[in-house]
Amino acid sequence: MTNIIKKERCIIHIGMHKTGSSSIQETLYKELRNESFFYLDLNHSNHGPRIYSLFSSNPKEFHIHKKLGYGDDEISDFNADTLLMLHKSLDSSTVKNMIISGEGIINLDPEGLVKLRLFLSDFFKDIQIVAYVRPPYSYIESAFQETLKGFTKTFDPQVFYPNYREKFEKFDIVFGKNNVTLWKFDPSLLRDNDVVSDFFYHLDINLDKSKIIRANEAMSKEAASLLFLLRKFNFEYGKGTHDIKVNRHLVLHLQKIGRKKLRFSNKTIVPVLELYKEDISWMEERLGKSLYEERQYEEGEIASEDDLLHPDPASIQKLIGMINEKYIPNGVRGESPLEIAMLVQSLRHQISNQLLNPTKSSTEPYQDCQSNEVLCGEKGYLFLLTGKQRLTKFFTGELEPEQKSIINFYENITTRNQICNDKGIEYKHFIFPEKLYALRHLTEIPATSLYKKHYKQECLDRNLPITYFEFDPENAERYFTKTDTHINHYGNIEILFQMIRCTKSEEEQYKNYAQNNIRLKTDFVGDLGVKLTPSHSETIVQYNIDKKTLYVTNGLQIGNNGKLDILINEEALYEKKLLIFGDSFFRPLLKNLSYFYKYIVWCRSPYFHNEVFEACSPDIVFSGNAERYLSNVTPDNERYNFFAWPLIENRGVLPEEGFSDAMKQVFNLKKLGFTV
Repeated sequence: MTNIIKKERCIIHIGMHKTGSSSIQETLYKELRNESFFYLDLNHSNHGPRIYSLFSSNPKEFHIHKKLGYGDDEISDFNADTLLMLHKSLDSSTVKNMIISGEGIINLDPEGLVKLRLFLSDFFKDIQIVAYVRPPYSYIESAFQETLKGFTKTFDPQVFYPNYREKFEKFDIVFGKNNVTLWKFDPSLLRDNDVVSDFFYHLDINLDKSKIIRANEAMSKEAASLLFLLRKFNFEYGKGTHDIKVNRHLVLHLQKIGRKKLRFSNKTIVPVLELYKEDISWMEERLGKSLYEERQYEEGEIASEDDLLHPDPASIQKLIGMINEKYIPNGVRGESPLEIAMLVQSLRHQISNQLLNPTKSSTEPYQDCQSNEVLCGEKGYLFLLTGKQRLTKFFTGELEPEQKSIINFYENITTRNQICNDKGIEYKHFIFPEKLYALRHLTEIPATSLYKKHYKQECLDRNLPITYFEFDPENAERYFTKTDTHINHYGNIEILFQMIRCTKSEEEQYKNYAQNNIRLKTDFVGDLGVKLTPSHSETIVQYNIDKKTLYVTNGLQIGNNGKLDILINEEALYEKKLLIFGDSFFRPLLKNLSYFYKYIVWCRSPYFHNEVFEACSPDIVFSGNAERYLSNVTPDNERYNFFAWPLIENRGVLPEEGFSDAMKQVFNLKKLGFTV
């Protein structure tokens, strides 16, 4: 390398983090016009990631490579590109002084710094390190915000302490203390109270103030709270360039919310400063200035994680206003920390789709929605129009159930109730309301209740154990999925406590449990959404049961009637066995019910099957149906043997692992004719 004419000086600006580095870099990258200085061209204003990766002793552990999902080959290519750009920038410039800026360089280990110094020494006579040093109190606050943008879900101020000696002493050792210049980051000490102006002043570079570019602005307390909730509840960050871009856009959206400055209380920070007082003293001596910051109490300071978990209602409403209806999970209102996190994740999902489909408008959740089978009502709700039950005609009164259907219903319920009563077993029948009726205010169809019009009064007169779930119209929208005929998680919670008798404390205990076991499912396509072209999707809330609960099914391959699910929860609230005969509206409720009942057996059937009842020996029996099935009720004595049903109709089963053992626990197999 002796034939290379060396340039005069390389100035490496290493930050530190949270000292306006992004603004300095953007201004250098886009506005530096000087005969004596040029800014290294690595196709980005921030040189830190490329310099760190190229000279690091262990680039595989670099957090950006991990986010991008890079393996050895990708990292090797990345570093080769960096080296090529370095040589190209150095060779193409005739200017004698070069500036490198990247706060990530501060994280290089001594070995990496030696490699960097040796590389640059071939091109420059002099290498100088410059950095701003931010006092620990404000640094911790700012570093928390910055790591929140990336991945952190921990509120621990000690984690964000800057560890001055660890960061800076290695530069003194590798480059020589005389070649490392540190400036205190204190707006009152900066030229024009501005770090960009101050940086250019120290390098003796003239700068038109109008050319200063502001970047990486701070988040408000409200925005930080929303982002913290997203991280806290483990919603995915993702890997790859798209997910990194989505995260950046999400942060930009959230930065529009709130005005309160994020400040940590003395109660939170002072113990950390006391713990690191020797490190602070080392930096004060090295810097030649005190790092003490006078702090007066301000309302809204953060003293604990709990202060971040409850953003003010105005912030939540501003967040909701950013999200298209299609992406807001139905029923989620931001009434708990987890629900707020779900709303932030919904915004993230919306941003992701917008970036993938930039030409597609997000203002209209559904277009070309009508079909012969599906009606699109207001607010994106889909409704079933036809089907085997000729639904619309029955719910508008154009058709009425035949009298034999009504009689069959009464007699079925009466007989079932008598069978259970004879054995001292509690029995209840439930009717799930038709979506077209429950949300009738969202369509122009004058829907009426099939049950209330044709069945209710007689059921009352006969004193039958029937519950019809009717939702308050003001809340009904919250209880249904938009693209599906079924009731959603929040509606099931409402229904659950009409099904079972529990104390208030048990109810609250369960609600807390359920709130901690819900997750978002994006791009859910319901049984109505799938009927449209293109299909319509939404974001929904799913309820997950504890892993300790066994949930197995007989795996019916075709059709619905004949499905058998078994749930066993050894830690259930009640040591009881619940037997259910009913349709698909019951199935989502099984997970909820398993919190209360040790054993649950669900038989997908409109009938009461005596052979199942006798072999199961339940403590409680539920039966039920969707309201639409009241259009044609057939008598229980027309049923098949439940266990033979799939065989009779030539529909195979593929039981899940553990199903046979579960069968042995909940059924007396001898009563079913099996030898054990």
